[in-house]
Amino acid sequence: MISPTFLKTGDKVGVAAPAGRVIKDTIDTGMALLKDLSGFNVVTGQHLYKRQGVFAGTDRERTADLQQMLDDQEIKAIFFARGGYGCIRVLPHLDFSGFVRHPKWLIGFSDITVFHAHVNTKLKTQTIHGSMPGSYASGKYNPANLADLINLLKNKPVSYAFPSAHKNLPGTVTGEIVGGNLSIICSLLGTPFDINTKQKILLIEDVAEHDYRIDRMLNTLRLAGKLKDLKALLIGDFTNVTSGTFAMQQSIEEMIMEAATGNNYPLAFGIKAGHDLLNKPFIFGRHVKVKVEENHTNINYE
Repeated sequence: MISPTFLKTGDKVGVAAPAGRVIKDTIDTGMALLKDLSGFNVVTGQHLYKRQGVFAGTDRERTADLQQMLDDQEIKAIFFARGGYGCIRVLPHLDFSGFVRHPKWLIGFSDITVFHAHVNTKLKTQTIHGSMPGSYASGKYNPANLADLINLLKNKPVSYAFPSAHKNLPGTVTGEIVGGNLSIICSLLGTPFDINTKQKILLIEDVAEHDYRIDRMLNTLRLAGKLKDLKALLIGDFTNVTSGTFAMQQSIEEMIMEAATGNNYPLAFGIKAGHDLLNKPFIFGRHVKVKVEENHTNINYE
């Protein structure tokens, strides 16, 4: 995939909110921390603080902010303020022609998976699955999230070692990581923004779902062929999972193992990516070496 230019101190980066509305004090503190630790020049969209129901402004306002940042050649990366919901209402109205001529980093996770899927699959361009300024000032945040993210953006060496409490399926592969939020990946099936997982390393995570819904989504991915012909499957955090009306008699790990049955690729649990305190950044679309052993996984960017 195409790699946007890596950043240096003083580069201009934007903060846009294409999904859920932001809390001004929280996002301002997060942006100040980003500026202090990275040395980047942080600018915001005109409508960042707007509110329209659960959204950060109307669809038109959110689209306008993101379009302006996609087109501005001085902006080298776009940090999404937060997730929530709303990106799918914005994506169809965006013009990526300027972005294609002058690629830049798009950074976020959760609902931002909508943009990862489109940019990775259709535009063949790398993005970063990582933490967002809306979480930098919260008590539910690990400073390593931002430190590693800045290192990736500045093209510094980054490697991870993840222990696993559940038995992994071992193996070593090299390839491109894609994926993100399981719910969003499933919601894009059959749309123009559907994700391509063939011969990819798929990373999935989710939050605040009933266990039977996770089982349904995993089986949906399986039936859609998204769990076939992978190079590896990486399991991020599944946080705040509840039983709901139809309590499953399986753990999340057992559901995943069942959905992946019949495929011969490494499967790693315990990957710290998603809606938990430690949310390690990953460059989607960049070649990475993944070594999975029974009780731990090592990931090294080439």
